[in-house]
Amino acid sequence: IGRVMGRRPEVARLEVGDVAIGDRFVVERKEAADWVVSLRDGRLARQLGRLKGVQGAILIVEGEFSPRILRGLDPRRVRQAMLEVSLDWRIPLLHSRDVADTAHWIGALAERLGGGASEIGLALESRVKPAAPPLGLIRASDPSASRKIENVQLAALERIQSLGRRKAALLLEHFGSVSAIARADEEQLTSVRGIGPTLARKIFEILASG
Repeated sequence: IGRVMGRRPEVARLEVGDVAIGDRFVVERKEAADWVVSLRDGRLARQLGRLKGVQGAILIVEGEFSPRILRGLDPRRVRQAMLEVSLDWRIPLLHSRDVADTAHWIGALAERLGGGASEIGLALESRVKPAAPPLGLIRASDPSASRKIENVQLAALERIQSLGRRKAALLLEHFGSVSAIARADEEQLTSVRGIGPTLARKIFEILASG
């Protein structure tokens, strides 16, 4: 996202959404796998209800709905749910191919506000558990911002028993953030070197309950 915007975004705690673009748009990013799980367990309606009351809210569904992601779910149900978001809930919905495509959508939304994308304020949500050191607000002008963010995220993950710093670092390298790890399912977690099924289940249960 930083590369698309032309500078490093701010990192802050947002009440709703994953990305705030100026004071106009709030973007909620939802990976395809999480979309399918939310449809199965009924969480999607509650999540949409929370997003519905936010002015300028936009939902981005990220990734392809492959048979591995669908796991037997009828793809027609996925499309109907996406139509319901736009037509019934009246929440604008975008579908992106991957993280890079999502970043370009966010850049396009920023440009829509006027001026270049790099001129618009952009804040990313930091979903760090309360027991971790407080993140506060790390501004783009801080040259050590990236390292501070990484250290806080590692500290949050290291609290998971049997994970350790090395495996926590591998998870962050693979998924990019604690938020993305929390959205991953157990199968996706085991794709990371050193993360077996037992540890994947523990990570999934702890982060999903946070």
